[in-house]
Amino acid sequence: MMLPEPLEKEYKRLARKADQLASAGDHAGAIALLQQLINNAALGAYDRAIGMDVPGLTVFIREHQAAYLAQPGRLQESLAILKNLIELPDLKQDDRHAITHNISMLEKALKSAN
Repeated sequence: MMLPEPLEKEYKRLARKADQLASAGDHAGAIALLQQLINNAALGAYDRAIGMDVPGLTVFIREHQAAYLAQPGRLQESLAILKNLIELPDLKQDDRHAITHNISMLEKALKSAN
């Protein structure tokens, strides 16, 4: 896996810690750390993909990043990404419709969570 050095160090640190927890019998703690590791890797991959600035794909990638963040309950972050996307002047009509719908769904989920 090709990761920037700071991410690779963090990846290795979390993997060692998860191994220590599992060896000590704290399987729930190990699983939580491994989930954090997976989330960090996924979000890092989205950031690297966005940084490539491939025409026509940035909106697609950001939409999927927002969907990914919404799954583990990071609804505010997901909503912020979508609200930034909806402001893009050259957004395709189909994308605008889908993003508007997703914003509405996230706002409803946030309202019911409070």
